[in-house]
Amino acid sequence: MSLASSLHLGDAELDASFPFHLAFDRDGRISHAGPVLQRLIPELLHKPLFASCFRIVRPAVESTFAAITGRTGELFLLESLARPELTLRGQMLAISGDIVLFMGQPKVTEIGALVGMGLSVRDFAIHDAVVDFCFALQMQNTALAEASELASELAVINQELELRVQARTNELLEANRSMRLILETVGQGFVCVEPDGCLASERSAILERWFGPAPEGVTLWDYVARVDPRAAESLRLGWQQVFEGFLPLELTISQLPLRVVANERMLDIEYRPILEQESLVRVLVIASDSTDRVARERSEARQREMLRIFECLMLDKDNFVESFTEIQRLVELVIAPVEDVVTSKRHIHTLKGNAGFIGLASLAAYCHALEDRMAEASGGGPSDIDISGLRSLWALLLADIDGLLGSQPEGEIRIDDEEFNEILRVVQANGSHHEISAMIRSWKLEPVRLLLNRLGTKARALAQSLGKRELEIIIESSNDLRLDPARWRTFWATLLHVIRNAVDHGIESPEEREAAGKRANGSVTLATSVESGRFVIEVADDGRGIDWAGIATKAKQAGLPHQTAQDLAHAVFADGVSTRAAVSENSGRGVGLAAVRSECLALGGQIQLDSTLGEGTRFRFMFPASTVAIVPSAAREREARAERQKYRRQVA
Repeated sequence: MSLASSLHLGDAELDASFPFHLAFDRDGRISHAGPVLQRLIPELLHKPLFASCFRIVRPAVESTFAAITGRTGELFLLESLARPELTLRGQMLAISGDIVLFMGQPKVTEIGALVGMGLSVRDFAIHDAVVDFCFALQMQNTALAEASELASELAVINQELELRVQARTNELLEANRSMRLILETVGQGFVCVEPDGCLASERSAILERWFGPAPEGVTLWDYVARVDPRAAESLRLGWQQVFEGFLPLELTISQLPLRVVANERMLDIEYRPILEQESLVRVLVIASDSTDRVARERSEARQREMLRIFECLMLDKDNFVESFTEIQRLVELVIAPVEDVVTSKRHIHTLKGNAGFIGLASLAAYCHALEDRMAEASGGGPSDIDISGLRSLWALLLADIDGLLGSQPEGEIRIDDEEFNEILRVVQANGSHHEISAMIRSWKLEPVRLLLNRLGTKARALAQSLGKRELEIIIESSNDLRLDPARWRTFWATLLHVIRNAVDHGIESPEEREAAGKRANGSVTLATSVESGRFVIEVADDGRGIDWAGIATKAKQAGLPHQTAQDLAHAVFADGVSTRAAVSENSGRGVGLAAVRSECLALGGQIQLDSTLGEGTRFRFMFPASTVAIVPSAAREREARAERQKYRRQVA
């Protein structure tokens, strides 16, 4: 590049502006000389090397081009080797980084001698403006050079930064890929859900295997509805409450469904709130495949259930068979088309209680969950899905239990040792045909005492499961009283609700009883009698008694009469009113006693209820005496016959 182009000037403009200058290339060869110097030193036209034309006078440095270019910006005195009388004064400036320019003029003492060569003084004049221009140009070029160097450094830094960013990005991508592989291997799916229920675009690939592809903008409940409509509806109803903020976040999230059934796979669902500045912005939903674990738990539960059924069967086969027959009747009533929701609820509640007492834990648990769903449905009956599930569960249980029971002979009559010995004594004593036939007919009836013993066994087992120590059971009855099992079976099945209430509601914990000055062990009395032409069944406990003020409040809320003691006694047996504050697996729905009352009235009976807070509760069920058979023992029959004969002799 020439000096003129470096200064953005033409050659003529350069000579006019800088009449007295020298320019060198990077090798130290003179590439251009001003017109004045060309006239003074014609040798310069041949572009010789700097060192062959000039000697440096000041500063004291070597007369080499390298010495000059290394000290640009300083003042120099140069002596012409061809014209020793000519001494030049000026500065070395760097232009464009490639050309060094010497701007100078002869010493004043020599100007006169030079005029004789045909040069004027103005030929040697260098204007300050030109010098300032060149100096500014040098500074600009220096700044540009520094900027260029900085740009090069920045380019290197940027390149290194880009390499680092790319390396970090690759690491993150690899970490994400590894994490995704890990998460999919452990059988979990993750997705963030927005406040409006829409799924975020980023989600685990395994979700598509469970639920199928997710369209853009699909809501969580619509996505789940493909495989589990019931869980989807629960999600839809509960999601809005989560973000409304009226109820505690933990409470609303706990109401969302925790399990989804996806094409025969069990998925446990977990909800983790994502907060920003203490405000809920979205929810992370985690679905975990629990199919194998649930199958294992069900298998273990079924084994435990079958063991419990076998124990109940061995303990009292007759009771088991009778209870099982009643349970089968209740199942058939529940799965039949619902005409009366209230009656359906009673059947389900009774079915739950009876199933639990003979070890059918899965059936009892299903009925309890069914009651929960019916309560959430605001009083509706069981859904088609619920009925289908109950039918499938019962078919499975029926197959297992039939295998244990085997074929049951129809019309079989069993008597115990006491009954056998009694009939043997009557025959040996030449008893009357009437007496013997009455005893034989009674074998088809059930001794009331046996029924009470069975209730006592169930009450004691329930007390132990509730941690209420050894419950004292008091039986007051005789084998003289017998009942027709076909007629009374349903009543005795519903009477279990009274037993459950006595143990669960009435009997306090050992700590509460001792604090109240009672024995740690509670007691339940089961009694039957015939008095004043009525057959009476009595269930009493020495527990906490009924909170009549609480019953009055519940009766008022239900729109029932609640002014008198009789009103409150009636309210105890009303549907939806319970003496318990909270629902449990055993009681608290306000259905059981209503079912007992219904069966009692169906047999022509009446109910008397007495309860004192802190002392206990007594239920008396009173029926016409004609509903019970009184079978006297042979000894009492002989005593009665002797009395009748004695009376006849006295009359004679």
